[in-house]
Amino acid sequence: QGVAPSGENLSATTGPSTPVRDIIASLAARPGIIGVVEKGKVLGQIGSADIVRAIARYQRPDSHN
Repeated sequence: QGVAPSGENLSATTGPSTPVRDIIASLAARPGIIGVVEKGKVLGQIGSADIVRAIARYQRPDSHN
């Protein structure tokens, strides 16, 4: 698939406008790093830790579940 900016092998690639639910499904099917690619250039990377951080950041403070 390619190499992420971190030097890790990519498990998949995606575009910058791909819905997060699709990225999560891809990570569930093929754990690893997903490269964000546009016009043939790797712009960045997304891993499962990034998804967890985003969920934690946007979780409502009064939510305990």
